Amino acid sequence: MKIYESAKSRAAALKSIKPVRIAVALVGEDWRRYVVDPGLLEAVIVSPKPGSNPFAIEELGDAIGWDKLYLLEDLHSKLYIGKEAAFLGSPNLSANGFGDNGNYELGVLLTNEKSIKKLNIIFEYYRKQANADYPTKQKKTVTSRPLSSRLAESHREQTDILRYRSAIRCPEPERL
Repeated sequence: MKIYESAKSRAAALKSIKPVRIAVALVGEDWRRYVVDPGLLEAVIVSPKPGSNPFAIEELGDAIGWDKLYLLEDLHSKLYIGKEAAFLGSPNLSANGFGDNGNYELGVLLTNEKSIKKLNIIFEYYRKQANADYPTKQKKTVTSRPLSSRLAESHREQTDILRYRSAIRCPEPERL
């Protein structure tokens, strides 16, 4: 087992294992930065709850195939499994998890065959649960589209607020 604390070392560790299975709570728009080859991915499980970028979920589904993307409502794990190693810890599949943005993240790299086997069993359990909840592409996309709509609406509201402040020359509120 090796512990990775810095953003650069976490990202390098993830790339080094060439994950084929990923289970994470959140996916960011920058997920491609951290996945060496999306074609290697056999399966990805992600939570469709707010926090994940719904556009990233849709992009991921399109990139790897919706039959390889699974949605699991209460997933909070961050698990990346390669053929010979696994990386787990606190980082989600995003710049917040693997970038140098100030988050205190930590991950460990496991190469023990017994540990990897156990993690694959856990992954299969997650996948079975996810497949029961969202068995078709239609159910998966119906779930992610409302998130996309809410995110787009929120973005429009923020843009409107900024335009309004500009128009009346209203200063930004002070940070607490």
